[in-house]
Amino acid sequence: DQLNNITQDLSDQAIQTKEHQTTIQNLTEEMTQKDTVITRVTTELRDCTSRTKLAEQQYDGLKETIRRLQTDNDALTKSNDELVSRLVSEKEKYMEEMMVVTNLCEEANKKIEMLKELQEQEKKRF
Repeated sequence: DQLNNITQDLSDQAIQTKEHQTTIQNLTEEMTQKDTVITRVTTELRDCTSRTKLAEQQYDGLKETIRRLQTDNDALTKSNDELVSRLVSEKEKYMEEMMVVTNLCEEANKKIEMLKELQEQEKKRF
């Protein structure tokens, strides 16, 4: 009877051992699959980190370019405003000078007309 119990215990232990081995094998396969997934995800993470770093560098470069362009634009706008102001001022001076010349011409023409009239009168007198 005791022998039967021992035999039954050994048989149960053999079955349990086989079940444990199957479980260990299944867990080992699962670990291998998970290691593969972890390796793939780690690689993807490195790639994403690298792309993020590159994007940040490009972003910083673009920010610097925008800053430089804004500075250039400000300088050009100031220069343009100064040029427009100078041109307006010069045109105003030119217009004033034209008015003076026009007035002088009108006065000269009046004097010429007066001299012609005097000359005509003198011709008639003699």
